Amino acid sequence: MTASVRPSQVHEVVDAGWSLHNLRSQPRLYPWSPRMEPHLVIGPWVLQPNFSSDARYEQADAALQQLAEQFHEDGYVVVPGFIAPGLVSAARAATETEYARQPNGTDRVLNAWRRQPAIRELACDAGTLNLVEFLLGRRAVPFQTLNFRAGTQQRAHADSIHFDTLPAGFSCGVWVALEDVHDDQGPLLVHPGSHRIPPSYPEDFGLDPNCFDREAYEELVGQQVAHYEPRRLSVAAGDAVVWASDLVHGGAPVNRAGASRYSQVTHFFGAGCVYVTPQRSSRADGKYFVRDPLVNVVTRQPEPHSGADADVRLIRSSYRHTRVDSLSTAEPNWGVRQKSTLIGLARQVGWHAAGWRHFRR
Repeated sequence: MTASVRPSQVHEVVDAGWSLHNLRSQPRLYPWSPRMEPHLVIGPWVLQPNFSSDARYEQADAALQQLAEQFHEDGYVVVPGFIAPGLVSAARAATETEYARQPNGTDRVLNAWRRQPAIRELACDAGTLNLVEFLLGRRAVPFQTLNFRAGTQQRAHADSIHFDTLPAGFSCGVWVALEDVHDDQGPLLVHPGSHRIPPSYPEDFGLDPNCFDREAYEELVGQQVAHYEPRRLSVAAGDAVVWASDLVHGGAPVNRAGASRYSQVTHFFGAGCVYVTPQRSSRADGKYFVRDPLVNVVTRQPEPHSGADADVRLIRSSYRHTRVDSLSTAEPNWGVRQKSTLIGLARQVGWHAAGWRHFRR
């Protein structure tokens, strides 16, 4: 069973202490320390064994507590009717506009928020930001949108191979149905409880991060979740599905020719972390593909990594890789620091150039 929570309850309770206005202008209701050792796997409070003794749980009402319990147990939660119908319709129309300009065969549109105000508005929905912050225990940072016209039928995977944080686990996805989705339209397919499988890097699967083999990865993940019963999610327009980034999920088969499945997923990080792409990283070698810069959809500006808060040091060794050091380690020499700075500037230039090309498409 999925948690059934009235959207008004979630908005009322979360907004009371977790609104963007309060986050930016008043002391935090549940403060956290940004000074965390990045190599420890800590994860959000809601996924900890003793989550029900946390102040965030104790001070929530019954509806929000039920949502937290479901997220803890299954790794995801469905919130019926969470998004207003007008915004759902606008985001669907924007998705149709985007597909009209894409090549045939495109199964998803990446980061259309840059061109479509309705898609950005959905990604930045205040209730969604507050709900994500409640679950992650950190300010929500939306950084990517994907829009779909039809079911992807994608094989089982966890988002955390594509994006994760240091410390690990402070990321999630919010998928919103932009139309009613029935069993024959290729609905979302989730494996409840699979978020407890430890997060993996390519070397954990015997794969090469310099040449990531997606098919081999998905085959191995399929073996991992063989004993986790899959669940299809038939939902209504405006329903939101929030999942932990370690939850294994995919797309069920489309059993009706030509069936649509309009939807939008927004991926979130929790603020105050280092943001990485594990499939291109080597944890064993200490070489991470850091998302540098990472653009916050809310502000349209690069989001600081935790290194900006002086708890870790980012040493860029190439355009691709970054070493993440604790401040307790010896400071690198002047040449290494200057090289790191220049690589950072090059990444900024690359980001601006890519953004310009994206807007002009």
